[in-house]
Amino acid sequence: MLPLPSRTNATNLSDDELILFDVMFDGGAAWNQLRRCNFHNQWAYPAHTLDDNLLRETLSLLVAAGMLSTNEFRGHTYYHVTPKGGSLWEKERLPVWERFATDCYSQIGGKAAVTIVASRPDTRDDFWRLGCQSGMFPYSCGRIRIGKLRRFNTLVSWRSFKEFHYLCAFLEDGETGYDVVPQIDQLTFEQERTWWRRIGENEKFLGPGATTT
Repeated sequence: MLPLPSRTNATNLSDDELILFDVMFDGGAAWNQLRRCNFHNQWAYPAHTLDDNLLRETLSLLVAAGMLSTNEFRGHTYYHVTPKGGSLWEKERLPVWERFATDCYSQIGGKAAVTIVASRPDTRDDFWRLGCQSGMFPYSCGRIRIGKLRRFNTLVSWRSFKEFHYLCAFLEDGETGYDVVPQIDQLTFEQERTWWRRIGENEKFLGPGATTT
């Protein structure tokens, strides 16, 4: 598990509020997923310090301030980062968006597939290459589809991007997931990684010359 990322202290957001934004910046979360007792297992991320009462109060205040929005689905309340909240979060964590990427897994026609989406084609291609070399993606041959998505805002709903680049490939089995599997050489993987998925991975790109827009 990665440690908490650094912050700039450019806003009045508390550390606990930032932790909530860290796990919600690219998707919503239900109340139960945000409770301290479930946080680590749910997100593989350091938990906030808020008990249930303080968490409810904090979420209510963030909604009232326009930094979070809510929607109801099947009897559950889901919280989502708004453009206002996302802008404040960006000032603290300085996400290097040109290095942002994600991988998701599905079944297509009964076959396991992975889809990589990145903000740059070279980042997408690096992700695929290193994933195959390291064994993260159990791939030997088969159909690969690549393309471009213009003005895509599905991955980060509160922020618009000019374009995203995707790759979709069939895998040999479904034994894959969000985290790098244990047999991978973690040191080599980290040294060669040119992208981030979770905000803690973004720290690698905050050296001299890193861009945040």
